[in-house]
Amino acid sequence: MKVRFLNITTAAVLATGLVSAFAPDAMARPGNPAVCQDNIFGGLFEECRQVSGGPAGNDNATRIAALFDREVIADFKVDASSGQVANVFDINSTGEGFGTMNFLDSTLANSTFAFVLKGGNGFAAYLFDGISQLTDLSWSTGGPGLSHATLYVFDSPIPPIPVPEPGTLLGLVAIGGVMVGQKAISRKS
Repeated sequence: MKVRFLNITTAAVLATGLVSAFAPDAMARPGNPAVCQDNIFGGLFEECRQVSGGPAGNDNATRIAALFDREVIADFKVDASSGQVANVFDINSTGEGFGTMNFLDSTLANSTFAFVLKGGNGFAAYLFDGISQLTDLSWSTGGPGLSHATLYVFDSPIPPIPVPEPGTLLGLVAIGGVMVGQKAISRKS
């Protein structure tokens, strides 16, 4: 009985060792990260930045704000390869690491935002400064399957208040001086 148990245990250990020794390299490595793709979203994005590896390979509002040096005021996430955030966006995987999407919020047409595709051990963050086409957009992670997609809306910069030109100010002061001078002359007469 002891010999039989020892033989079964030895066989199990050897089988485990052989299986792991002949496993493909891809199974031993973490998934490839999502990478920037030039030919997606109809080329309507301003720029793309990619991050991979360890905890840095996961996106969040703080990381995205630092990545683009902007303040994130809202974020919306679909935590799957297909799904929808009501009235914001929907995304559909049509294959491993690619698919289609629609922006459902028409205010995005005039907003600054980042759209993040997370796959493998990294993400690609696409910066948009408004977008002219909101529907029927294609996306790709560049390899790995989509883990999740997140839309980060940035704070709109406050438009600068126009400052009058120095010449205009000088002209206004001159007109005021002429008016005061005329009033003083009319009092003397």
